[in-house]
Amino acid sequence: MLIEFTLNSENVSVDVPAYFRLSDVLRDEFGLHGLRNACRKGYCGLCSVVLDGKLVYSCLIPVFQIRGREIMTIEGYSKTDDFEDVYKGFKKEGVHLCDYCAPTRTLTTGILLDRYARPDEHQLMEILTTVTCSCTPYETLKKGILSAARFRQRRLQ
Repeated sequence: MLIEFTLNSENVSVDVPAYFRLSDVLRDEFGLHGLRNACRKGYCGLCSVVLDGKLVYSCLIPVFQIRGREIMTIEGYSKTDDFEDVYKGFKKEGVHLCDYCAPTRTLTTGILLDRYARPDEHQLMEILTTVTCSCTPYETLKKGILSAARFRQRRLQ
């Protein structure tokens, strides 16, 4: 089935069976390895992408559902000013993520900061628990997220 969609601001198409998972198509057909295929059940969050502005687990989405829609992966997000805010915030607070979760943790933090400009404790927990990885203590991540939010607020003023 030919499926046309927008991927990281570029119009693309792919000819694959309609039931293929979006995560597999992004990795295998487009070579986008920033997302992981860890649990394949929507538990770990390591396959998160942005679909029409919302975070989704790409392992749960059959590729036919993205026809005509817009997808952003960490590869596209890394070219934005918002990415720089997250990067600077994490660096300032000494957040050292493992190579396995870093792309998705960065993407989810940035996208959720779009929703929560000044996250409270409950919103911070949503950001922290979107991706399952224990490489960095939650307290360190919290500081990094709050620092990223401050960088973004300063830039947008």
